[in-house]
Amino acid sequence: MSLLAVEQLDVRHGLLQAVRGISFDVRRGETIALVGANGAGKTTLLRAIAGAHRVTSGRVLFNGADVTQAPAHRRVGLGVALVPEGRRLFAQMSVEENLALARAAGRSGAWTIEAVMEAFPNLKPRRKARAGTLSGGEQQATAIGGR
Repeated sequence: MSLLAVEQLDVRHGLLQAVRGISFDVRRGETIALVGANGAGKTTLLRAIAGAHRVTSGRVLFNGADVTQAPAHRRVGLGVALVPEGRRLFAQMSVEENLALARAAGRSGAWTIEAVMEAFPNLKPRRKARAGTLSGGEQQATAIGGR
């Protein structure tokens, strides 16, 4: 069974059709890349999956459940989130301090710093490094871990 399935998704910006008939699925442990030119609809597609943009037609399923009409906050509770490129990290604080701050700010659930390190093993050797010295990918992993 797919962890995430997108079926014949159409998304519009007013009269402009930004996403047309996109279908794909992602299984647990699988990684995919979304590649395209500026304006091709990549961000709109991701926003639609996360519930931040209304879907015109098609479906988004997460763990087999149809979440197409679910609001973004409900999707986040299920484990679907979009972390915008503006990472909002504290550059002078370490990875670990940024993650601890996220926890102190009310991150709920079974989330722990160790769980983030397991999900993003590339952060383990950088856990004491200042966030401002991380690569873009490491910063993004830290930002995702803090959400």
